[in-house]
Amino acid sequence: MNNLEVMNKLQAPFQVDEIEWRVGSTNKDKTKGLALAYVTNRAIQNRLDETFGPMGWQDDIVTGN
Repeated sequence: MNNLEVMNKLQAPFQVDEIEWRVGSTNKDKTKGLALAYVTNRAIQNRLDETFGPMGWQDDIVTGN
């Protein structure tokens, strides 16, 4: 797979069922809020598995100094 194919796979839109919603900032009486869409971790892991294979990528946690 060439670099363009990899980029196209990684940049493809996620399916509707892979997106979840949360309420962000709200007004003082909490009757209105900002809807925040986010992609689930599982959807991202699946995308990486499909693109690079299950053993072709890793996730590392790097802490500050």
